[in-house]
Amino acid sequence: MALGYYMMEKAANYFFLGVNETPPLQGKTPYLGLVTGHGADPADTWIEVYGGSYARRQIYFAIDSSGNMSLTSPIVFPTATGDWLNVVGAVVFDQSSSGYALFDIPWMDSNWDVVPSYHITSGCICTIYTLPTYNGLGAIWRQMSVDGNYSDTYGAPSAQFATEMMNWLFYTSVSPYTFPYPRTYSIAIGRQANSNPSQFYRFTGDWEECQGTGYNRVALVASDWEYHLYGINSYVTNKNEIVFTESAAADWGYVEDAVLYAGTTPAFWAHLDVATTITEGKAFSIEAGKIRIYIDGTGIEI
Repeated sequence: MALGYYMMEKAANYFFLGVNETPPLQGKTPYLGLVTGHGADPADTWIEVYGGSYARRQIYFAIDSSGNMSLTSPIVFPTATGDWLNVVGAVVFDQSSSGYALFDIPWMDSNWDVVPSYHITSGCICTIYTLPTYNGLGAIWRQMSVDGNYSDTYGAPSAQFATEMMNWLFYTSVSPYTFPYPRTYSIAIGRQANSNPSQFYRFTGDWEECQGTGYNRVALVASDWEYHLYGINSYVTNKNEIVFTESAAADWGYVEDAVLYAGTTPAFWAHLDVATTITEGKAFSIEAGKIRIYIDGTGIEI
């Protein structure tokens, strides 16, 4: 799945840029539609099935403690009374007709392999039983610097933060949402307690933060972030260089990971390909634009 521009921008505004956005589905009923292709922009414009008794269907879903979304009941479309052509997937909208495209769902088989399309002809009944396992955030933290030595990194959101964001994105009640606002962030460095970084598709919080004279997490506020609209890979990034201290006043220890905290909640983790030890007199910084947090749900990319 991938979020549309409308959802991505609202999430970036609310969680990072200090804009008190209303949840995009608050007080609304989401609908699922079938599409035969997309327009010039695959993140925002779709060619929807029409005619032959076609109509969107209401969608009901649940979000678990890991931020994964699933259907609470199958979605059954009307019996086709005409040719609906080759349907390539489905899109969730915020209205029964027209409205914003919130996110798209590709067809997948029982092995979660993408299926190009299904031809729905007259007399067919299209029923959707499950959604691909989906969490709302992928994260890239790219080329973090330690005294000018760059390292590509990969990272992931914590289950707790992904769940909070998914609950906000898909909040449909008419009551005001009670998510903490605004978010204050800080970034920390250290190492995972587990020596196998490939196991951390989801950051568990099990890590050892640096210690030593002069070490402190670096606080980040709304003005430190900026949003880049870049198609289906739009992201939030750090506007300014992040400097932990001009130079370490004492040994801080072994560094192979960085963690972004939302308040006291670990929000994102990133792993350095090349670990380093911060010794007395050694600086640590992250250049402007090198943290990238993708909100489109397509996963972790480098």
